[in-house]
Amino acid sequence: MASDWEHHKETIRVLYLSRDESLKDVMSLTKEEHAFEKSKGQYERQLKKWNFRKNAAGDVWKVQTHRRNVAQIIEKEESDLRDCYGQLTLLQRAVTKSSFKLVKLLLDHGADVNAPTSESYGLTALQAATRRRSAELIQLLLDHGADVNAPASEYRGLTALQAATEQGSVELIQLLLDHGADVNAPASEDGARTALQAAIEGGQVKLAQMLISYGADVNGKPSKERGVMALQAAAITGHISMVYMLLDHEAEVNAASSLVEGRTALEGAAEHGRLDVVQLLLNAGAETSGSRAVEFAYREGHSAVVDLLISNNPAYKV
Repeated sequence: MASDWEHHKETIRVLYLSRDESLKDVMSLTKEEHAFEKSKGQYERQLKKWNFRKNAAGDVWKVQTHRRNVAQIIEKEESDLRDCYGQLTLLQRAVTKSSFKLVKLLLDHGADVNAPTSESYGLTALQAATRRRSAELIQLLLDHGADVNAPASEYRGLTALQAATEQGSVELIQLLLDHGADVNAPASEDGARTALQAAIEGGQVKLAQMLISYGADVNGKPSKERGVMALQAAAITGHISMVYMLLDHEAEVNAASSLVEGRTALEGAAEHGRLDVVQLLLNAGAETSGSRAVEFAYREGHSAVVDLLISNNPAYKV
């Protein structure tokens, strides 16, 4: 329906044009985060109808053809985009294209290396370079004064360190930590993760240990919507070695869940049928006074988990 497309138009515009995501990634993100699923052909027809055409090649041509006027081009671009919701600066767009020569040219002519992100899905130049897994671009931006701790955009944003952790890159994480990255920067809204939460959720044991050694808070607060604390992430994914590690570092076994669609560690383990994790959490003092854990396990057909929970609290009802 046309109304469905119009409802998601702004999100698609920001992802496809501002963040320069591929069509494949746009389709994946809108499906995962907005339950909006259409075929590639339908997307291509709608993008054409909206006249959503990428113009990064034009930006590159404009700068490279008029090298003597680069500073003026940058000034005009940044002035035009300053009040434009969801837009990237010329430097940010160059980084998303992983164009080292163009990025250096722009920086040498005064491009703002710390231009802020947009509110939704935005990325600073450094955050974009981290998502591109480019140590060379990251070092170049840092050498030109990039703020390693620039805040993430409010909606689904990531700091540079959080992005590096999601990428699972020890090299990038070490580079950012060596430049003072905040290991405990909070997660942005709607399902984002702190660096440690991302490492735990991704099953990256060595990365998690590395972050903890740099002072990562095992009890860092979750994102308000669909967030997880580190122990909750380990319990949900069933990484029992990580559950042991986090408990050894005094993770709160009964920490409250995220406000929207959240799960406590016990609830998450029960819902996903992690029998060994449920037992470990119970041994560690997980409270069984509520009924959500057994309800989740029962709904998903995890009878062994249901039996274990009931045996620890006969007052449970299903």
